Amino acid sequence: MNNKESEICDLPIQSSICKSIKLKRILKVIGNIVFAFLIILVLFICFFVIQGKLTGDVPSAFGYRLYVVLTGSMEPAVPAGSLAVVGANDPANLKFGDVVTYRNFDSGKIITHRIVSIDNTDGSLQFTTRGDANDTDDFTPVMPADIIGKVVFSIPLIGALMEFARSKTGLLVFAIIPGLMIIVYELRKLFRYAVILDRKKEAASQASAEDSGAASPPEEPGGH
Repeated sequence: MNNKESEICDLPIQSSICKSIKLKRILKVIGNIVFAFLIILVLFICFFVIQGKLTGDVPSAFGYRLYVVLTGSMEPAVPAGSLAVVGANDPANLKFGDVVTYRNFDSGKIITHRIVSIDNTDGSLQFTTRGDANDTDDFTPVMPADIIGKVVFSIPLIGALMEFARSKTGLLVFAIIPGLMIIVYELRKLFRYAVILDRKKEAASQASAEDSGAASPPEEPGGH
């Protein structure tokens, strides 16, 4: 807050103006944070969607694979539309209660469920899994070779946004519109800067004219 605004706030009658100034500053900061977060989110989603299309494989980062959870079988722990971050893990190190992503042997589908029991009879390791929202265990036991990895953490909604971004409409929303937003934002900043610059020039010109008028000697009255 500059000296002029501080002087305004020191006056009791101007307290409402002071509060308004502070509120505008807070809203501006919040707006900038939200805008930056949205831009980062859009770039994050676009990067992984493009990566997946170019490689033809599941998007990955720093050794972790990113899977979209499409169903609600793991709610409330992993809601439908979440992005599951899956890390490679030795099946021998998995334990009861771990959430794993695996490929179903019968259907070939990618499933994310929780381990509810482990059978290591005669050295033949296999896992029984179940969705948290399901009443029964999965019918087919999961073999170590079918396990892709352990879910490290999940992010709600981001998976649904990534799925949407893969569509033509999603591409428009997540690529073109944010680009236009950035352009408009930068143009607004340039416009404001131009207005401030013009005002400074006008003020300097007016001050120069006043100084010239003050420096001119007064005219002497003419004689008869």
